[in-house]
Amino acid sequence: MKVKSAIVFGLVFLGAMSVQAAPFGEIRSARSLPIHGVKMIESDKGVFFISENGRFAWKGPIYDMWNAKPVATIEDAETVVNHIDVKKIGVKPNDLATLSFGEGQQEEIIFVSSACPHCKKLLEQAVELGEQYRFHIILIPMGRKSMKQTRQLLCAPDQGRAVKALLTGDYEGLGSGDCRIKSLQRTLVAARILGIRSVPYLIRHDGQVKTGGVKNLAAWLAAAEVEGK
Repeated sequence: MKVKSAIVFGLVFLGAMSVQAAPFGEIRSARSLPIHGVKMIESDKGVFFISENGRFAWKGPIYDMWNAKPVATIEDAETVVNHIDVKKIGVKPNDLATLSFGEGQQEEIIFVSSACPHCKKLLEQAVELGEQYRFHIILIPMGRKSMKQTRQLLCAPDQGRAVKALLTGDYEGLGSGDCRIKSLQRTLVAARILGIRSVPYLIRHDGQVKTGGVKNLAAWLAAAEVEGK
């Protein structure tokens, strides 16, 4: 496992694998957590949490306030990392810098940036699935040019025109100004709370999270029904 190898390498490099420094025992598995710089290790001596540089470690479990349950095993960590209940934590797409389209009942959330080529490819797939799903495309500006484009998108006369601009890169005639500026501010706060560091960032209707491009969006969305059985 790559994560496990990286942790072990870091510990060895820092000399933390000595008997005196790291009483972990035999490491069985490891997992990154949505806590900046913290990894989880499961060994024959229990569950430990360790800082990114291998200097500090503490014994688990920890408590997930969002889901109101302890994180005591690697399986628990997988759930924490890969699932978010947006309703439970109060993230409402309509309050954010959102462009919405689609007629389906299942609501899908995708955080994107106008400066992201992978986001464009994903959006092209989403448009084709508009009859099956309802998509909330949440705009995160990345860089000065992207900020300008995001503000133009939020000033568009209609959301269909804004989505088309995202797809084509043609922002002429969208308008400019401080349209929906509060929604943009709330988006930046939400992105920080969710720990979003790159886009595209997807939250499926069942809470499954994915960072990065998806080659087959239709298959990934449909998998929610299979995994839920």
